[in-house]
Amino acid sequence: MENQQEMNSELLPELHPELNPIRELLQNQKAKQAESDLKSILKAEPDNVPALRLLAVAYKNQKKLDKFLKTLKKTYECSQDISDFELYVFELLKSKAFSEATVLKQKAMTSPDYKNQLLKLIRDENVIAVNNHNFYLSYTLNEIKKLLDNQAAKLGPLSDEQKARIRWFNDNLFNTKAYQSELKSFLHRPSYIFYPGLEQAPYTELESVIKVDNYQDALESIRKEALKLLNSNEVEPYISQTATPPKELLGLKGSLNWSSLTILEGGQLKLAEGNALVDLVNDLFDVADCKPLAPEMMLSVLQPGTHIAPHHGLTNLKQTLHIPITIPEGNVKIKVCGMEKEWQLDKPLVFDDSFLHEAWNKSNEARVVLIVDIWHPDLTEQERVFLSMAMPVLDQWHKATQL
Repeated sequence: MENQQEMNSELLPELHPELNPIRELLQNQKAKQAESDLKSILKAEPDNVPALRLLAVAYKNQKKLDKFLKTLKKTYECSQDISDFELYVFELLKSKAFSEATVLKQKAMTSPDYKNQLLKLIRDENVIAVNNHNFYLSYTLNEIKKLLDNQAAKLGPLSDEQKARIRWFNDNLFNTKAYQSELKSFLHRPSYIFYPGLEQAPYTELESVIKVDNYQDALESIRKEALKLLNSNEVEPYISQTATPPKELLGLKGSLNWSSLTILEGGQLKLAEGNALVDLVNDLFDVADCKPLAPEMMLSVLQPGTHIAPHHGLTNLKQTLHIPITIPEGNVKIKVCGMEKEWQLDKPLVFDDSFLHEAWNKSNEARVVLIVDIWHPDLTEQERVFLSMAMPVLDQWHKATQL
């Protein structure tokens, strides 16, 4: 009776008055008579959604579960109300048809209209919609973990430490509580994903990430190439007008006070004439190749009087490299985890942008640095290969589940 009442009240929208006699039959346990009457109605009006809803109840009350599910399916296919779809998915899950339910949800999640309606149901605390979506997130993430486990198994022999780090990473994907238990500073908050066992330091010594001892000539070549690109191309706001930045950076949305010239984005070359600069950087550093998360390479221009408010980056598995191009005299600094530093033309600066960080230019001229994503130096070659395989999979999952 509890399930019947659930179907009759919460799961069914308000019935049309002409169907009230059938509703009374169902309430009086006369499901067989209700089924007969509803079939007569549906013979004339096969897409009558309120009648289909009631027929589903009639079948369920008679424990005709196959017909019940088929009728729910027909109902959602005829209905404009996603509550009917959510009910069908819910009943599939109860019948342990997990794969079928997941495939339906995956297909539905490609529709912006469905996502908007689902978000409204979740905000309204619709129990069925919330339970369905939570199951979908959990089930699909478990499938991702299995896939990543298989990828890790193909890496060849791993040390115990590598195995432990990869295992922890897979077991705790997007688990904010687990991430926080590993972080040593309250100012360290990767906003997307965390990899365990890496040194947690706001700044990284240049010597631990640069490939050569004598790099000044290479830096000068990088500066010349960067200025050439900057002089022959137009910059754009670092945060575009259509972006959704963290609230701390909303003041710079669409503003040229902080602008950029993008050379690489998600590993894709965005500036045809940028190849020479990319090659110069690759000669000096291990650029983080974990598309589409990284690498990014861009010239960042900070105008006089501009302050980039404190914010956190996406992950600790990569470091942010700043190669100074134009550094004016005056109060022009970066602060990471409360530690201020000045850019020096003869020495690139490396930091972990998943720590709280900010920057400002209180001089009278623009500050220009080349920003590049590079691997965290503690990652082994096998871990880098694994993360390069994992990131596209995680990005696809994130896009398929995000509301």
